[in-house]
Amino acid sequence: MAKLFGSETYARLSNQGMQIMGGYGYSLEYDMQRHFRDSRIITVSAGSSQMQRTVISRAMGLKVV
Repeated sequence: MAKLFGSETYARLSNQGMQIMGGYGYSLEYDMQRHFRDSRIITVSAGSSQMQRTVISRAMGLKVV
């Protein structure tokens, strides 16, 4: 659960940071571009967010379709 929550929160906040910074967010001078790239890959690495939701629901005893 922590991996899912952390990665989804990181992706959401880095997206908001890019919106705030605008074009400067893509510049290599600022760390925002690195955070944005890292947040996109972290939601996929070690199991996608959807796979994490499936694992959590099965652990809770819910039927997954």
